[in-house]
This record gives sequence, C-alpha cells and structure tokens, in this order.
Amino acid sequence: MSQPLVGRRHVAGDQAPVVLPWQRQLLGRLHFTGVFWYRLHALALRVLPRFLLAPGVLVFATFFSITLRGVRRAIGHNLEWVRGERASWLRRQAWAFRTIWNHAWCMTETYDGLVGSSKEPDVLVEGVEHWDRVTSGLRGFVLVTAHVGHWEVGSRLARPGPRRKIHVVRAPEIDPKAQEFLRSLLEQSGGDSFEVHFTRPDDPALGARLLGALRKGDVVALQGDRARAGQRAVPVSLFGRLHEVPLGPAALARAAEVPLLPVFVFRRGRARSTVVFHPPIEVPRMADRDTDCRVAAAAIAAAVESAIRREPNQWFCLRDLWGRPPRRAR
Repeated sequence: MSQPLVGRRHVAGDQAPVVLPWQRQLLGRLHFTGVFWYRLHALALRVLPRFLLAPGVLVFATFFSITLRGVRRAIGHNLEWVRGERASWLRRQAWAFRTIWNHAWCMTETYDGLVGSSKEPDVLVEGVEHWDRVTSGLRGFVLVTAHVGHWEVGSRLARPGPRRKIHVVRAPEIDPKAQEFLRSLLEQSGGDSFEVHFTRPDDPALGARLLGALRKGDVVALQGDRARAGQRAVPVSLFGRLHEVPLGPAALARAAEVPLLPVFVFRRGRARSTVVFHPPIEVPRMADRDTDCRVAAAAIAAAVESAIRREPNQWFCLRDLWGRPPRRAR
C-alpha cells in the first residue's frame, strides 16, 4: 500500500546545501557549518569598530559567493522559478551574490542583537490589525514564518504581552557545538519570556509540551517553508511546482484549536526592518484530519510565496529545489 501524501516522512533533505561527511572531515572546525564561524561572527561584533561592519559583510559575502559554487547555482535556479524567466549565467550570479549578501547582513544583525551591541532597530509594521486580532483574546496561537529576510529575529520583535511566553522551535544545527553556542546566546538575550526548543528525533514529547503551551495561552513560533529530512510533510504548490512543507504547524494548531499567524520580517537597511503580518489562518476541523492539514498548509504556502515574491533576494533557500525551468517557465 502506498504511503499517504499528507503526513508522510520527508526524505529528500531540507533546503540547506548538502553537506558531505568528507567535506566536514577535511575542513573540521573551518567548515561553514562549524562553530568556528559562529564564534568568529559574534566576536567580531563585540570588538570591531562600527565603520568596519559594512566592509566586513562585503568581504564575507564575496568569500562565500566564490567558494560555495553549488549554493550559487541553487539560488539562481530557484529564483528563475520565482521570477518566471530563464536568465543568463551572469544574471543568475548577480542574483546569487545579492542573496548571499542579504543573508550575511541578516545574520550579522541577528548576532548584533544577541550579543547586545546593536542599536534599537527601526521597525515598520504592516497588517498590525491581524496581530491585534490574535492577541486580543486568551487563546494561544502559532507564529509561522519562512527563511525569508530577518526570519531569525521575527519572534523576538513580536511581543505578545507579559502573560504569554514565546516558544521558539528551531531545527538542530549540523554541528552540535554550534547549536549549544547558539542556544546560549538565545537564552541570554531572550529572558524569561522566551524558551528555545531544538527538535530532536529522540524527543517525541516536544509536541505534547508545545500543545500544552498553546492551550495555556502561550505562543509557538515555527518555520513553515521547509520540511527537513525525517519530518512529516504535506505536498503544496509553490511557484507552480510541487513542494513539501512540514505538517507540524498545521497539525499543532488544529490539535490546540488555535490560529496560525504568518509573519515575515524584511530587511530594509542597516537596523531597519519591516514586519508583515498576514491574516490569521484557522485550521478546519472536519472529519478528515489530513484534508484539514492540507488546506491549512496550502494557505501557509500561499503566504510564503507572497513573501518571496515581495523580496526574492531575501529568500534563503540554499538547495536547488526544481532545477532550471524550461525556456518558458510560465
């Protein structure tokens, strides 16, 4: 019997670049997934003068653009689908560099906030009425976002009030030492109103803890755009192509009977961001759980697609999802 599409285990890997064992073994701590780069980034933000920040970001963006050839290819191919065109090699390289440069700035400003050296960000908010709607009652809700723009700081910019705690759910880092380093930074900067959870295959109780938090009125922040290997996934349409998103956000919201609130944070410049809230998504509660989750997942995918179309070069998907489009992508 074939496995059902809704809720099946995702096996194709996530949207990060493929990391081969021999690559990590050869480079050790200097591999781009290693803790060395995390610590170097944080240290540089503590000791470097502010005027060196922009040149430093440019140097690192250029370095990684040159060395991560497969990532450049993936970004170029993915953005051809987003933009609906087959582009020249030179144009795809320009897209890739712009995306890597944006990623470098977003990560830099994230660490800047975590180590406590950044100035207060200038934040514009769109769709505040959607935020007011979900925070006006006693119910919890699920913040769902994507790897777009300042996705790392979205949950920290959202403050749902003193009576609620935000539970930030993150995928595990490839390097366990990098994960522990990041956990310590997040816990130090978040205070009592934040709790960070890293998903683990050997922690089946995490779902129950998050469900309990939502029923208590807390907020759970999840990624909704990429299904990691081993996660239960839902097939959706993204830019006219089949794509799999995690089942977790829709299933969790349905079980807790709370809404999903899509939110995206776009970078506008140095310490300037725009937070965009989309209308809340109420997960249906019909007889067929799979159909309910499919409907909600499709709504999440539509919000993600809208966010990517708004700022294509702030979509940090580093794996080639569909290859090159045909001569006429639409």
